[in-house]
Amino acid sequence: MRRSLLAPFLLASLLAVPASARAGGIGFLGAAGLHNERVYYYNDSGVQGIEQQYRPTLGGGIEAVLGDRDDRIQGVARGFYLRDAPQTEPTPEGFSDPVFDIRDAPMHCGIATVGVVWGLLGDPGAFQVHLVTHLGAGIVTYNGETQEPASLEFAIGEAGGGAEYQIARNVEVYLDAVFSGRYRKRFYPGANGVLGVRVIFD
Repeated sequence: MRRSLLAPFLLASLLAVPASARAGGIGFLGAAGLHNERVYYYNDSGVQGIEQQYRPTLGGGIEAVLGDRDDRIQGVARGFYLRDAPQTEPTPEGFSDPVFDIRDAPMHCGIATVGVVWGLLGDPGAFQVHLVTHLGAGIVTYNGETQEPASLEFAIGEAGGGAEYQIARNVEVYLDAVFSGRYRKRFYPGANGVLGVRVIFD
């Protein structure tokens, strides 16, 4: 499933980058936000309830950039780590002494994405406002509670906006705010803020 999702998006990403682009670069990023999880609980009769929880997530990683520093459209490939905070005990209404099984340790996720930065307003060689789109997968998941691989891989998509500022001829910093959705059997919404720095090689 992940291959079928990634292949067309990767092709579109590569086609969107200017054909004249011979340059690229590397970058480093940090991310923080919230993601949705479902916590299940039961009463003595076996009736099930579900509590939607938004748990903090925090991480960072590296990225490769395809495109010149003056291009309005750049391709981006990322590999990064996210730490999902533990779940909390549900507080259901109308359930006395609910039975539940929560993950009370962090979930560690290794994620790979490809995407495009779409310049909108401003000068890409100075200050620019942009849109961002990314698509990929959580390819490694590790349960901090059991100390074992979790085998809970998921698809992930992000879309949002931000701004970048060139602090030196080949160095830029950026800040993005994105909607981040995960999919594994069902959709889990979330949101992230991303702060990063890129070094572009002409």
